[in-house]
Amino acid sequence: MIDYRRIILTIFLLVLLISFSTAQNTIDYIKIKKETSTTSCVQHDTNSVNLSIKNLLAIDTLKITNGLLEYRYDLGMNYYLKAALYKQNEWFYLAISNFKKCIAIDKKYGPAYYNIALIYRFLGDNANAKVYLNLYKKYTKKKYWDKDFISRVENDK
Repeated sequence: MIDYRRIILTIFLLVLLISFSTAQNTIDYIKIKKETSTTSCVQHDTNSVNLSIKNLLAIDTLKITNGLLEYRYDLGMNYYLKAALYKQNEWFYLAISNFKKCIAIDKKYGPAYYNIALIYRFLGDNANAKVYLNLYKKYTKKKYWDKDFISRVENDK
């Protein structure tokens, strides 16, 4: 005679085991963000920036199930800070790449457009700065606009 209770219990345990092992292979970046990115508005020295980049790059992005946009933004900001601290433009291009990945996740994410425009402006590429500035204005509420930056980019020839 077939023991259906034993079969159901076995199937339940297998499903539970598969769910548990799958959950262990996922990352909620929002929950680990503070421990991962050590830079802040007030602290962004070379040590904290380099440690943040090292920590961020150690994360397998394929396992991020929550917070991928924030991860890409944090990585972009740290590359941006590294470029500014070391005065080496190649880090700006890695920042732009990560900000563009933010846009691929959420095309209406204004801060990514702003930072891309800012970097292009710094690099002297005002044509691209204007393109991204217009997208920043399109996807950011007017009350949050950086009016001084907008004016500088729009009035530059």
